[in-house]
Amino acid sequence: VAYSFDSSLVATASDDCTARLWNTDTYACLYTLQHDDFVWAVAFSKLNRSVVASCGVAGLCKIWNISNGECLKTLEDSGATVYTIAWSPSNNTQLASGADDYKVRIW
Repeated sequence: VAYSFDSSLVATASDDCTARLWNTDTYACLYTLQHDDFVWAVAFSKLNRSVVASCGVAGLCKIWNISNGECLKTLEDSGATVYTIAWSPSNNTQLASGADDYKVRIW
């Protein structure tokens, strides 16, 4: 679970193969972001406030537009399950991921 930069959205990860974006005022689900397998983590960028990232079992990290739920980019890992992601606090295009192959990747 992650809050957006302004706390207007919450992103959730789920074992139903989705990440979801929720409006914190109305509690409505705004977008369902589809993956092919379990989603383990979500992260909002503090510098690029128009995106959220999600990652999961299939070894993929996806970057989503929070305005329309469109997948902007898919980052393919080694196939290892990605358990955690974090945006760089100083580079709005850099994402780090940690997977069960004991590797950290900088995208």
